[in-house]
Amino acid sequence: MGTMTRQEYLKYIKQGKGGKGRSRCNSTTYTSSLYGTKTFHSKLEAQYCEQLDWQLEAGEIETYYIQVKVPLYCNEAFICNYYIDFLVVGKHQEKILVEVKGYEFEVWRLKWKLFEAQVHELHKHVKELEGETMPELKIVKK
Repeated sequence: MGTMTRQEYLKYIKQGKGGKGRSRCNSTTYTSSLYGTKTFHSKLEAQYCEQLDWQLEAGEIETYYIQVKVPLYCNEAFICNYYIDFLVVGKHQEKILVEVKGYEFEVWRLKWKLFEAQVHELHKHVKELEGETMPELKIVKK
C-alpha cells in the first residue's frame, strides 16, 4: 500500500480494514513544526508523524518512537548523542529507522557518518528498548 491521504485512511478504516494501536501524537492537526502536543524540528517531520498516525490507525504499523537517542562512540570513547527522528515498528516487528531531512547542516553530516559507521551499536540500543532479538534495520533518509 502506497502513500494515502488522511481521507483515504479514514475510508480504509471505516471499511473495517484498519487496526487499532497507540498513537505517539494525539492530534491530527499541525501548524508550522507542531503536531499535536509535540514540537518537531521541521514541518516535514511533523507531516511524517501525521502519516505514521494514519498508518497506525490503518493497522499498517504496530507503533513508533520519536527522537530515539543513540550514543555515538569512537574507540570506546563517548563522542555525542544522535537522535534518529523515528523508529517505526512494523506489524511483523520489523524495525525501520527514518531520518527526515531537509537541509543538511555540516554538523549533521558528521554525526550521520558516525551513526552509519555504528549501526551495530544501534542494534544493542534497540534491543534494550524493545527487550527482544533485533531483526535487520533499514535506514531511510528522506
